[in-house]
Amino acid sequence: MSEPELFFGIVVPAAAALFAVPIGLAPIGWARAFRWPVAPAAGAGAHADERRLSVYFARCLSACVVAFGVASALAAWTGPIPPTLGLQAIVLGAGLALAHVVGAVERSQPRTEDLEIALYGGLTLWAVRVYSLLG
Repeated sequence: MSEPELFFGIVVPAAAALFAVPIGLAPIGWARAFRWPVAPAAGAGAHADERRLSVYFARCLSACVVAFGVASALAAWTGPIPPTLGLQAIVLGAGLALAHVVGAVERSQPRTEDLEIALYGGLTLWAVRVYSLLG
């Protein structure tokens, strides 16, 4: 198995399954597990609207990441892996790392999210290497 096949055929789909699927299926439970403050479920008004919006955005993010995971797996398993997939991995990883850095600097996210900076940064650096191999 080549490094690009490992990255796109196993690592990316596994990351999507471990992070994106739970966010999509149970966004509020995921938020609690990662120590985000969660608005009450019942009632109307601003808190209920914010909660619905948060759930909506979580499901949208999940759908995008799961789609990338599925596309990555299919490309790796059927080959050849298109170089544009490597570029997408770089942009996605860098965007996720940057979003977490901003949250850490602003102190607007729980510490559990700060730890993900290293995860997304490392995956982005690996994606840069893999992209160079797809040439």
